[in-house]
Amino acid sequence: MTKNPANVPSKLKADTYLFLITIIWGASFVAVKAALDFSSPFLFLTMRFLLASLIFFLLFRQKITKIDPTTLKAGLIIGLLVGIGYGAQTLGLVYTTASKSAFITGTFVILVPIFSILFEKIIPRKLLWVGVAFAVTGLYLLTSPEGGEFNIGDKFTAFGAVAFGAHTVALQIYSKRHDFIQLTFLQIFVTGIIGLFSTLLFETPRFELNYTLISIIVGTAIFPTLFCFYIITKYQRYTSSTRAAIIYSFEPVSGALFAYLILGEILGMRGLYGAILIFTGMLLSELKKREPEI
Repeated sequence: MTKNPANVPSKLKADTYLFLITIIWGASFVAVKAALDFSSPFLFLTMRFLLASLIFFLLFRQKITKIDPTTLKAGLIIGLLVGIGYGAQTLGLVYTTASKSAFITGTFVILVPIFSILFEKIIPRKLLWVGVAFAVTGLYLLTSPEGGEFNIGDKFTAFGAVAFGAHTVALQIYSKRHDFIQLTFLQIFVTGIIGLFSTLLFETPRFELNYTLISIIVGTAIFPTLFCFYIITKYQRYTSSTRAAIIYSFEPVSGALFAYLILGEILGMRGLYGAILIFTGMLLSELKKREPEI
């Protein structure tokens, strides 16, 4: 059996990095919630992603200025999917509850193996399907979505979940073919541009200049945006798209934990059971069999 080259990380190492970013994303929920007291949602999204793209460009301008047409096309596709996902999710929150939004967004975990079959021609192994089932059930318990009609906000959010699911698979495909630094920049920059257009089309911009808002914009631009997109673009290609989606489902668990520690929000027993199920789904996705990995 041929060994992996020394510069290729193991699946466990890649999964560990992906797990790390769910903690950062979870912590960012508290920061973003505070920022929205001083800024309209799309304007905040625009500033966060455009600042991140500017910093990333300054760090890697030599590589970014050498983007070829095929990489540009790939970056525009995955950037468009990220931008649609964030834009639809943000717009949906205007009309629906946070709990329903969290659950509907989390259902992208179901969509990833379906997209994998359609576009990667890969059928996930049985344990991954079981892991997906545990993760989605856990998401339901964790977020405790309220009942009621499937309103316009839910529709926007569901559309965003489809975009996130498609992005996970598209990133899996394109990150193996193109330079990950160039793809990282394009994803962030395109999302910022989509945020700018969304600001102009869907909201009355609001911006109250103060130290808190500026520090949150800078912090979220660097950590949950620049750093996290760098990590997922570099390391997701070394695991499977389905397993990555299961790992990403830990994000609301992380968010609930930070909300409890910082904001004093109570998770409750349903939420605790949900967190355990999500973590179980992650563990199941890590179990190895003798059949080929995807």
